[in-house]
Amino acid sequence: MCPCAKAVRHRTYSAIRTASIPASISNSACWKKAVTSPTFPSAYNPRPVTNVWAANIWSPQNAITILKITAGIGWGRFGSAGHIDNPLKDVLNHFGKPRDADGNNPVEPDDWFTGEDVGFFAGLEYFTPWDGLSLKADWGADRNEAERAAFSFSNAAPWSVAVNYAPVHWADISLGMQGTDKVMARLSLQNTMDQWIGRSYKTGPPAPLKPARTDLVSISDSERNARGEDLYLHNARLENVSTSASLQLDDYSPAPLQIGRAARHMANHSPSSTETINIGTYHHGLKGPRVKLIRRDIESALRNARGSPAEMWRNAELDNTQENEHKPHLFDKKWDFRLILSNDVSLSEEDTGIIYRTALLADEIRDID
Repeated sequence: MCPCAKAVRHRTYSAIRTASIPASISNSACWKKAVTSPTFPSAYNPRPVTNVWAANIWSPQNAITILKITAGIGWGRFGSAGHIDNPLKDVLNHFGKPRDADGNNPVEPDDWFTGEDVGFFAGLEYFTPWDGLSLKADWGADRNEAERAAFSFSNAAPWSVAVNYAPVHWADISLGMQGTDKVMARLSLQNTMDQWIGRSYKTGPPAPLKPARTDLVSISDSERNARGEDLYLHNARLENVSTSASLQLDDYSPAPLQIGRAARHMANHSPSSTETINIGTYHHGLKGPRVKLIRRDIESALRNARGSPAEMWRNAELDNTQENEHKPHLFDKKWDFRLILSNDVSLSEEDTGIIYRTALLADEIRDID
């Protein structure tokens, strides 16, 4: 699957105003690009942490065919090696203020990229001629100051080397050594959620748009055909020059994708006089916005290749009232039951060191009236 499609699929419902519905309606083109020039990502620790785990990094990255090199500057925990003075304090005195290595106070944006010193880190990965086999080497700037100040913590060596083997795209095995006294092994399993076994929605191509409008259609057929894509479309009906329906949103598929595919089915089974498509959204009995799409915009983009997702979305309207919308019938109500494996780890407990808890949670979801 192309990365553009994945980006669309993993949008959340709250992002529906930005680019979502048209992206799920239209066919997108993706181009593969060889990465031969440096990129400059910057990151910070996104967790709501205390000063113990606060850190910021700036890291350029360069990748060629057989070698991937990463190098950067670390602040806070990532820069506790203190290789040089903080270069940003020459720009603004604020960045040179002392930074606590420990404490229970939450880290705020005011603390970002501050501290008297910074540290350098680097890493490289060499991709061998054998498919899936690579060699890695890293040098870090974290000297574990908080741990060494709190108890007799033996600081690990700043360098590490490892061998990594990925027999398939969703798994890799690593064997590494940190310094001369620590050996580590890792098995990593990963895959995009849309390819998980047992996924609750279909990821195939959407229904094609019919080549021309016709009056030899029945709007009620849109409900039956939508069920073939696990779309819960209800109460499809004609309203003057509009076609309207209610869409019961599924938990495991993005709302924009469901709305876009439902619009295709409604356009295919609407008479030639229909100019707008209205989709009222529901989730577990809760009423969401009503989405109004211009049929001509959909046809121009999908049938005639004269439009774009941006044009479709620019003309779309959201109505939060839904005064005349039909709620899904009682027999269409859904019930969901699932088991959730929850793991919680606390790494900064003063008395007990590390607290670890595992729980199996039962979760039940019922639609409300």
